Amino acid sequence: MTDEKPGIETLEEAHESASPFDTIPQPKLDQHGYPLRPQPSDDPMDPLNWSGKLKLWTLFQVSLLAFLGPCTQAFINPAFGPEAKTMHISIVDASYTTTISILLAGVSPIIWSPISNVYGRRPIFICVSALGIVAHAASGAAKTWGGILVARAFVGVGTSAGMGIGAAVVSDMYFMHERGRYMGVFTVFVTNGAHVAALVGGPTAQYLGWRWCFWIPAILYAANWVLNLACLPETLYHRDPTSGNSLQGQRKTSWLSLLSFNASPAKKKLSLWDFTHVFYMLKYPSVLLPTIYYSVSFGLGSVLFAVTGSQAFGSIYHFDTVAIGLGTFDFHLHAARFARSCALRAW
Repeated sequence: MTDEKPGIETLEEAHESASPFDTIPQPKLDQHGYPLRPQPSDDPMDPLNWSGKLKLWTLFQVSLLAFLGPCTQAFINPAFGPEAKTMHISIVDASYTTTISILLAGVSPIIWSPISNVYGRRPIFICVSALGIVAHAASGAAKTWGGILVARAFVGVGTSAGMGIGAAVVSDMYFMHERGRYMGVFTVFVTNGAHVAALVGGPTAQYLGWRWCFWIPAILYAANWVLNLACLPETLYHRDPTSGNSLQGQRKTSWLSLLSFNASPAKKKLSLWDFTHVFYMLKYPSVLLPTIYYSVSFGLGSVLFAVTGSQAFGSIYHFDTVAIGLGTFDFHLHAARFARSCALRAW
C-alpha cells in the first residue's frame, strides 16, 4: 500500500507532464494589449520602467545638450566681418571658423556611438562636453588665425556628443511605439540650435566684441556641463532582447548609482566591427535614402545659409552684426514655415 495521497503529483510527474511552452515567459503588453518592444525587465532601474517625469527630465537634458552643440558652433556666424577685419583675412576664410567645427562634429559620432554602446552614455556626455568647454575658451583666447582654427576643430569634437548619441538615449528610455513623438522633440532642439545662435550672436558681437562669441558659448556649455554632471542619469541598460530579463549583473538599489561612471558595466570589448558596421547598414535602401535626404536637406537648408548669410548681408546690404543675426534668423524662420506648409498640404 502506498503512502502517496490521491490526486497529488510527485515532483517528477509534474516535471514530466509540464508543457515546454509553460517555461516561456508571457510578454509584457501595452495598454492596447500588444507586446511591448523592447521587452522591459522587472528592474525599477531599467530606463524603460522609469517614471514619465524622469524620462522627460532626462530627455530635456540630452536635447538641450544637442541644442547647444550647433548653437555654440554658430554663435560666431554674424560676426565673420569683424573677425575677418581683425585677423586680416577674407570673410570666406572667416567662415571656416564654423565649417571646420561642423565637419568635426559630423565625423566624431562615428567614434562616440560605439564607445557609448559598450561603456555607457553618461561618460561620453561628461568627458566630451568637458573638451568642448576647453575648446570654446581656447577659441576666445587664441591670438592667431591658425590657433583659432585648431581650437574650433576641437569645438566640433567637443560639442558632438549630444547631437551624435542623443537619439540613442531616446531609444534607451522609450518603447518603439513611443519613439516617434520623443525623437521629434529631440530633433526640434538639435535642428534649431544654429538658428537661435544667429539671433543672439549678432548683438553679442556688436556690443561686447566678436571674441565674446567664443566666451559666452564656453560659459553656456560649462553651466550645462554642471547640470549634466549632477542630474543626467545613465540610460544604457543590458537586457535579454527576447525575454527582457536583466543582464546588468548585481542589481543596483540606489538612484544615485545611475550618476556614476560605471552605472552600466561593459558586457563586451570594443572591436573594429563596432566602428564600421554603420557603413554596412548603408546597403539597405531604407537606411541609405533617408540618410541622403536628411543630409542634403540639413546641409542646404540650415548649414549653407548659416555660414554664407554673413557675407551676403554684410557685403551686399552692408548690414551690421545685429541686422545680420536678425536676417539669418528670419530666413530660417520663414523657410521653416514654408516647409511646414508644404508638408501639411502633402499630408
